[in-house]
Amino acid sequence: MDTNSKIIRLECENVKRLKAIEISPDGNMVIIGGQNAQGKSSVLDSIEYCLRGGKSLPPRTLRDGQDKGYVVIETEHLVIKRTFTAAGNSSLVVCNRQNNLKLNSPQAILDKLAGELTFDPLGFSRMKPVEQKKILQKLLGLDFTEVDSKRANLYAERTMAAREEKNLNSRFASAPYYADAPEKEESASELAEKLKVMQESNNCRSNLEIEMGGMAEELAEMEAELAELTQRIKTGEEELAKKKKMLDEAIVYDTSEVTSKLSAIDMLNAKVRANKEHDKLKDELDKKHGEVIALNEAIESIDIDKADTIARAEMPIAGLAFDDNGVTFNGVPFEQCSSAEQLKVSCAMGISLAPELKIMLIRDGSLLDESSLRVVREMAEKSGSQVWMEVVRTGGDVNVVIEDGSVKGE
Repeated sequence: MDTNSKIIRLECENVKRLKAIEISPDGNMVIIGGQNAQGKSSVLDSIEYCLRGGKSLPPRTLRDGQDKGYVVIETEHLVIKRTFTAAGNSSLVVCNRQNNLKLNSPQAILDKLAGELTFDPLGFSRMKPVEQKKILQKLLGLDFTEVDSKRANLYAERTMAAREEKNLNSRFASAPYYADAPEKEESASELAEKLKVMQESNNCRSNLEIEMGGMAEELAEMEAELAELTQRIKTGEEELAKKKKMLDEAIVYDTSEVTSKLSAIDMLNAKVRANKEHDKLKDELDKKHGEVIALNEAIESIDIDKADTIARAEMPIAGLAFDDNGVTFNGVPFEQCSSAEQLKVSCAMGISLAPELKIMLIRDGSLLDESSLRVVREMAEKSGSQVWMEVVRTGGDVNVVIEDGSVKGE
């Protein structure tokens, strides 16, 4: 089907305020004018009722006092007719315009014709940023659900890792370190046993010295009685020689170092343990820092890939983009753009989202100034779209004037 299909004829009877109208639009702008309560809005409503049906239908569709009404829309290829009853029911028939062949699944066919913003393109500017972003992504066929979920998980993981890194860094900064401490702890029991052996050896030597002193005294007495004690002297000298040899062989230990280390062993070992904890924290901190860097790189890679994908997308209008916060236009958040820029973007979105039937319905057209009207007209002409607009006036650029439910002059 022609992607620039438009309405070539609209016929309504007994719909809302309308009695009976027939409009064959000429050009891209169909401006419906008239005073209030004459049926202007009913013209645009009838188009929406015919194409959308369902939830778009109000509880009372018919003109007061009427039992039946209908809307017929003709495009280059289709004839669409929706009939309404006083009971609130409606029926839909869609035929091929060339051969009048009735088509199956008529509402499904119509749902493919119109876009999400066909019936209220300016509604895009009233949406929340997150909804605007979703619609733009849908239009571009960009689904970042999985990517955004992965990024959110990485971001949460990075946040946790950074918090742990900060905690480790705080603990590492306050952890004591003793440069004079040995690498390994020493055993207090081993030092005590070593001291005991050394003390026993020293005691043994002291006892030997005492024994020698006694023997020397005895020898002195024996010398006084040399004649009588020769044999005893000989024996004593031999014994003395033995003791002297033992004395010469005995080792004299300096116990000051071991005694000092034993008295300070608890403090020394505490320093060793502190140094080990210090080194452990350093290793953990380095590992966690590397983890944070890796997560940052993963997030940055996702952001770059996402930005490249968005940059390659064919936007409805130059300058349109989106980020994590919503839609932007020329680098400015959409809600901060001027009214003219918002109107321009909303119309571009409405045109792009209409897959086949290139029409837009703009209510409250009287609120648009000359500049805004010019923007809408230029975009309609450039895109080959058809804009149906309601205004509260009858002259100037008004194509059709509605008066008391009918087209004035018919």
